Amino acid sequence: MSVTKRSIILAVVLTILSVLLYEFSDSLNKTEEKDISSIPTLIGNNAHTIYYKQDGRVDNVLNAEYVEYYDSEKRLDLKKAHLDHYDYGSDPQGQVWCLESDRAKIFTGKVAYFRGNVKIFPDFAESDLKLIETEKADYDFQSRLVTSDITVTAHGINWIDSGYDFTADLNKETITYKGQPNVTYYPQNN
Repeated sequence: MSVTKRSIILAVVLTILSVLLYEFSDSLNKTEEKDISSIPTLIGNNAHTIYYKQDGRVDNVLNAEYVEYYDSEKRLDLKKAHLDHYDYGSDPQGQVWCLESDRAKIFTGKVAYFRGNVKIFPDFAESDLKLIETEKADYDFQSRLVTSDITVTAHGINWIDSGYDFTADLNKETITYKGQPNVTYYPQNN
């Protein structure tokens, strides 16, 4: 083989190797973009959070055994959640309504979805309503309404009421069923 042919073959081989080396080194410099929106911003145990009204009074107190916070959605995922809602009305001390469940998903300041062993009860003595139980309930932070489209049982002094398509207005201490209410009243004990 002549020197010219060998030089041309060597030049072609070196050119191919340099192009391959350039492509390989360029791929090493590229950073891979990852979607981190599905990763929690914060993870915690035994969380205790207090939300205040504009006037400085307590609005809600939230406790949970486990919490994950997703900043991109302003969402909390909770296990063993307990929410205290303060309703002041004419009482300067406020009346406290408690909502608890096995799991909850809260979109900050908007709505809370309580799931599994949901209990709603007053933390004050003056209420005729003692306990509301269901497997699923939604709480709207603006309207202060608790709603559920499945069977809900409410226990009061000397009565039990159950039905579905349920709404509880925590501000007015009223409950409404739109679907098949079933009420049992117990005679008062003397």
